[in-house]
Amino acid sequence: ETWLQEGEESYLSQCLPPNYSAGHTSHRGGGVALLFPFSFHFTELPTPDIPGAEAILLQLSSPVSAHVLLLYFSPSHTAAAQDRLLETLTDLFSLYSDLLVLGDFNVHFHTPSRSFDTRFRQWVDQINLQQHISVPTHTAGATLDLFLSHSDCSFQFPLITTTPVPWSDHFLILVILHATLPSFVSQPVRSLSSS
Repeated sequence: ETWLQEGEESYLSQCLPPNYSAGHTSHRGGGVALLFPFSFHFTELPTPDIPGAEAILLQLSSPVSAHVLLLYFSPSHTAAAQDRLLETLTDLFSLYSDLLVLGDFNVHFHTPSRSFDTRFRQWVDQINLQQHISVPTHTAGATLDLFLSHSDCSFQFPLITTTPVPWSDHFLILVILHATLPSFVSQPVRSLSSS
């Protein structure tokens, strides 16, 4: 969550590390943003409207190919918003085999305390997803921030760490992603000379 309102995007650009750019969207609650090194090329795609959520959908094209959805789902969501969230995510996962979904879902994933927490975990298993964060992401000890991919995802995530930060009750999450880049076979070029 950025808490930036319309017209305040310059604050985000001023906070970027050197050689980074951001994909950002602002809606009711200030929007969400993803930061990428300049070497990553991305395009913002139309994001489905999910009541009670802020989201941005990006397509990465270089150096790796993937679709990334960053999502904030309000803790005061309605039952209809829960249904819409699961429907939308199911549609996106069936559309994109390379989809990575991350964000603050406000779902107690490892210690379900509400019926939607349990329903969400069952949904993850039902459509064969993997939730990669196994440690608390909040100062209260819950795992509210999630990172989802297909179970047979071609990416590897050798390192996922969480670090407390002074400006939030959520932890900073660092994900190292390994991808196999396509290999190109060079073909000899034959020269034709006129005689």
